[in-house]
Amino acid sequence: MPAAIQPNVPTRVALLAAFVLAAAACGGDTNSDDESAAIRSISTNVGDTLVVRTTGAVPDAGTHTLTELWRVGDVDGADSTISFGGINGFALHADGTVAVFDVTGPTLRTYDAQGQYVRTIGRKGAGPGEYSQSNGVTYLNDGRLALWDPSTARVTLYNTDGSVGSEWKPPVTGMWMSDALHPVSTHAFAILSTIPQVTPDGEPPPRGPRPSAYFLYDSTGSITDTLRIPLPAEEPATITAENENMSMMMSVPFAPSAHSALLPDGRLATAFGREYVIRIANGERPMRIERAATTVPTTDAERTNARERTESQVQRVLPNWQWDGPSIPDVKPAIRSLEAMSDNRLWVLVSAPGELIPENERDTPRPAPPGGPPPLKVNEWREPTWYDVFEPNGEFFARVVLPSRSRLLGARGDVAWGVVTDEDDVPFLVKWQITPAAAPATDAP
Repeated sequence: MPAAIQPNVPTRVALLAAFVLAAAACGGDTNSDDESAAIRSISTNVGDTLVVRTTGAVPDAGTHTLTELWRVGDVDGADSTISFGGINGFALHADGTVAVFDVTGPTLRTYDAQGQYVRTIGRKGAGPGEYSQSNGVTYLNDGRLALWDPSTARVTLYNTDGSVGSEWKPPVTGMWMSDALHPVSTHAFAILSTIPQVTPDGEPPPRGPRPSAYFLYDSTGSITDTLRIPLPAEEPATITAENENMSMMMSVPFAPSAHSALLPDGRLATAFGREYVIRIANGERPMRIERAATTVPTTDAERTNARERTESQVQRVLPNWQWDGPSIPDVKPAIRSLEAMSDNRLWVLVSAPGELIPENERDTPRPAPPGGPPPLKVNEWREPTWYDVFEPNGEFFARVVLPSRSRLLGARGDVAWGVVTDEDDVPFLVKWQITPAAAPATDAP
């Protein structure tokens, strides 16, 4: 039977706020990085930079709870207005309406704040208002919805009633990305893309990280500003596999990498995952968020499985390739990603201890065809999804732990949206309540 909207389905994410309050009552060395102390944020001025450092214990189980308010989905896939195959685009309107791009179909649909289906916008194709893929969707300040389709290299603006408005082809590229279209309060929106590189005589650009930027657009399709993302001081560890016909480059599993997020107020947050340090620029003054974080080791079994998975992926293309790159680190990066939310809070995905996936929940390995490449190695390990949430002023707000088999799409204030898959890998769009909604503990500079 279709499962359209299921209100008030509780999802338990362990709540240890009482632990934090009890720790706060006990006091302690406020200037120490002792992880047994109460969680707290302290702001200081270092030159022209505001440094906000958070110290103290954050329970692994989290300090806040997610309670499911509703979910939208269809187990049987019979109702096309509420069934999903794979969500890779999400946008949040000021009134709580959400737009979701589903790669199956593909379709672009909207749902109101209560999870009720509103409409399907556009359709598959290459004509006006049509699409095949999505590099991202976002709402503009005036309520219109923008979709960037890489298959046509076109941005389409849809009016508030879902009809097709204007279209244009941006001068930057970004094939087969996701979440590369971002709302900005001072502009129509921003596009995240690599910066075109011009080389002598048309030679290919050198290997290594490609410089990227957020290109800020007005509603006519003109670029009015560019926020270049600084390259990290150290290059991320990579593996290169090549022969006379082709070359592949991949990141080393568990190696730290560079991350960025554009806040809706126009500030740019960047981090390199080795250290728990986030730099924020383009505001009234620079800010640096620091966190005293516990090192999370990788186990021998995690490293072995990650290496075998990487080798099996490459060997499907280059059968004789053997690992000859850097070793997989024995510690995980402090930061795995940065995600900017519509209320200008910053959600930081942090590393967590790995856990063995029960055999009945693992993917079923596909047999290798006769004479073909070896089958992909099945992933045997996973990490719980832990987010540290920071206020716009850099103060720590919460540790939020997502339910298993779920992925965050967006958040604002006391609610969040995500995707949850059931035991049959059927995805559902969900809305969660974040509790408690208390102000963060802080100390004045």
